[in-house]
Amino acid sequence: MKTKSILVVIILTYLLDLAINSFTLAASFQYLGPSTTGYGISGDGSVVVGRPNYRWTETEGIEFLGPGYGVATSFDGSVVVGKLELGANVFRWTESGGIQDLGFGGGGYRSCDVSADGSVVVGGNYRWTETEGTLDLGGTAYGISGDGSVIVGEGFYWTETSGKQDLAGQGVAASADGSVIVGDRYGYNDDQNPHRQAFRWTETGGMQELGWDGSWATDVSSDGSVIVGCYYTGGYFDEAFIWDADNGMRSIKSVLESVGLNVSDWQLEFAYGISADGLTIVGTGWSPNGDMAWIATIPEPTTFLLLGFGGLILRKKR
Repeated sequence: MKTKSILVVIILTYLLDLAINSFTLAASFQYLGPSTTGYGISGDGSVVVGRPNYRWTETEGIEFLGPGYGVATSFDGSVVVGKLELGANVFRWTESGGIQDLGFGGGGYRSCDVSADGSVVVGGNYRWTETEGTLDLGGTAYGISGDGSVIVGEGFYWTETSGKQDLAGQGVAASADGSVIVGDRYGYNDDQNPHRQAFRWTETGGMQELGWDGSWATDVSSDGSVIVGCYYTGGYFDEAFIWDADNGMRSIKSVLESVGLNVSDWQLEFAYGISADGLTIVGTGWSPNGDMAWIATIPEPTTFLLLGFGGLILRKKR
């Protein structure tokens, strides 16, 4: 019996080591180039866009698109939207058509977005489709759901059926079907001091504050379960965070270090976008070589290894 128990421990230790090594090898972190900012990532995680106006892929590297800067992409990265300059008109880019000035603008530096299929664009106070043209939303829009049905913005969300609805905060992104909205709002803490707080909102659950004061959410995974954003540390730099219901709000740098990646020389200041599956994140930070866009992948543990652990533990208990 003792020999059998020792054998079980040895096997469990081996599988644990295998799982950790597999997890660490799959995790990745890389920078995209000097003096770049990473604002958006495609739903499939393959394309990054940002400032200056570039489109990045693992195989092709950086491709410069023209004036302005990119903010968001379609699911496959074939459509890019952004601003021709801060506060200027929104553009829509495709490889075949190049940059198309959509004729409207305004709002903040990231106040534009595009649906997963690239057909619906929002920016400033407007919603745009090629067939319907522009629709005035009556407020500054920041994000749109993957299916294009829900638009979120400064103190509101909008649907085609219900129109503009009040939201107690600034909505900046939505899940694929629009059922989850993330952003930030200003309020007062227990000491009655004003504070900024990242939130997650659903129609059934209402407004849920995510954690630390001085935080703001910037993007959300397709199913609404993983959120990224930034928080004020009280020092010179802000810090990028990742949130999920099981782990709460965590520093992205600490998560990367926990899976064995060396990012000690980096200050991961901003996380701006996340892939649909919630595993790949893009942002901007400071390195010894200056400010740069970065992309990081934090994969889930392999399912069959977890099942293997469960089976061995059950056998041990019998």
